[in-house]
Amino acid sequence: MRLDHPAAGSGLAGTGSLGLIESSWQRAEEHGLGPGHELALPFDGDRDGETRLGRAADPVLDRLARQLTGSSMCVMLGDSRGWIVRREAASSQLARKLDRITIVQGALASEETAATNGLGTVLVERRPLVLKGADHFIESMQVFTCVGAPIIHPITGRLEGVLDLSCSVEDTNDLLLPLITAAAGEIEQRLYDLASMRERALFDAFVTRNRRTSHAVACLNEDVLFTNTRAAQLFDPHDHALLWDWAVGVVRTGRETTGTVVLSGARAVVAHASPVSDRTGAAGVLVTFAEARPRSQQSVEVPRAAKGSPGRNSWSEAWRGVQRAVAQARLVPGCVLLRGEPGVGKATLARTVLIDDGGREDDPVDLDCRSSESGGTGWAAAAVRAVEVGRPVLLRHVEAAEPDAAVAVCHAARRAATPRIAMTGSAAELPCHWESVVDVVIEVPPLRDRRADIPALVDEVIRERVGAGRRVRCTAAALALLMARQWLGNTTELRRTVATALVNSMHCDITEHDLPQECRPRQRSGSRRLTDLELAERDTIVAALRSVGWKREAAAASLGVSRATIYRKIRHLGITDPPRR
Repeated sequence: MRLDHPAAGSGLAGTGSLGLIESSWQRAEEHGLGPGHELALPFDGDRDGETRLGRAADPVLDRLARQLTGSSMCVMLGDSRGWIVRREAASSQLARKLDRITIVQGALASEETAATNGLGTVLVERRPLVLKGADHFIESMQVFTCVGAPIIHPITGRLEGVLDLSCSVEDTNDLLLPLITAAAGEIEQRLYDLASMRERALFDAFVTRNRRTSHAVACLNEDVLFTNTRAAQLFDPHDHALLWDWAVGVVRTGRETTGTVVLSGARAVVAHASPVSDRTGAAGVLVTFAEARPRSQQSVEVPRAAKGSPGRNSWSEAWRGVQRAVAQARLVPGCVLLRGEPGVGKATLARTVLIDDGGREDDPVDLDCRSSESGGTGWAAAAVRAVEVGRPVLLRHVEAAEPDAAVAVCHAARRAATPRIAMTGSAAELPCHWESVVDVVIEVPPLRDRRADIPALVDEVIRERVGAGRRVRCTAAALALLMARQWLGNTTELRRTVATALVNSMHCDITEHDLPQECRPRQRSGSRRLTDLELAERDTIVAALRSVGWKREAAAASLGVSRATIYRKIRHLGITDPPRR
């Protein structure tokens, strides 16, 4: 790793910053960048300042450009992903230097593309930052000093972008940081001034209530969530969508209500909700919570989670039940069958079953019973050898095994003193030769039957892809779309979808626009999200369709409805056929 300078006098003013620079350099290497990397930043000529951020920043940038005339400095505005939407260089010489390393308007200067820099690193750290000379990871940028400050929307709390001031190292002075942070503050004030009446109404209602009570307070609509400290202790990031689902009825009726809200991890809190309006109509909902212990003070016994699945309170009871069954199956040797639809996570759970009593996971002999090697029976010979020497065995797709091969494995399992075999299968009924050796059957439910796990699974994929140190979240609007999807491919499809969305978002917050197109169905005029009852109805129809190979008429007969009814329901509930393989 290239960590060969002390970073003296660099980084965040007034604090030790070597750790911050080291972390940024580590991320650069993880992105495949090196010190000698030749910058050729992605470019999008359509990026411009015709956005809410641009409108708020333009007068401030115009004033800075005038003040910097005749100097060797450049001011840049980056959006929330690191795209440079405006660049104002005070000298042609500095402009040419920046042009040579593709730091131009329309370029992407995130850490993924430009390593440690005054735009991308500030986006990650969300705080003002000074990067002087050799603080930059890429050598061609070490002739510059970059001073960046984040621009945080004063109402929504979202990171809107970064204001950066760059100059030659020899022109660095102590006034640059206060200059740029003050300018960023001006842009934030203009964002407030330009905010919609709905956002202002929500913010004002939140501030007024928060001053008058010591209880947890939240104010929200489908896009915005404000919380005080006590409320923030109650919520996970994805609880915005759950709270809005409960509170949206207040907006429709215009009447106050008191009830119990079930947040992630089956945490129930009592809440009083009242509508908030502006001059044009409903703006959102103000929610005050009764006394409730924050998550950090709650004591909930969580069973040992499967490898790759953190034991958090946010898992549904259905999944926790599976985890308990897996934990029990580990206690005794034998043959365990994990049964469920493709993509539900059977193989991961099967590996957990094979962990020995000391917590050590032997590397199992992993075999696919569909293998065509040696006439379709090569896997069986390997399984028999492993069982005879006492190694753990993972058999996938056992319903597809040739009968003779399956019988050979069963004979070996019966002869072994303490066999350790975990099998996975999708068929509802197991061939009789396997039934003779299976000691425990664990049913793994499909994702549509445990939708409450979706927020936790999304968080898990984000942590795996971007690391625990990055503050990346899935917005409430995007999460609502994920919660409403059928997920015929179960967890495997969800993980692939979130990974794709992270790529689209450049590893920033995932919005509904980052999701693949199939997750963003075309909306008709006046369309709405499905109610809980409609979601349950849709799941029933999907299960019937799946059981008959997606034949409409057969599914209608099994449900006792007419063909016309099921076609109408399929259209109304947005049910689509699974992709053909």
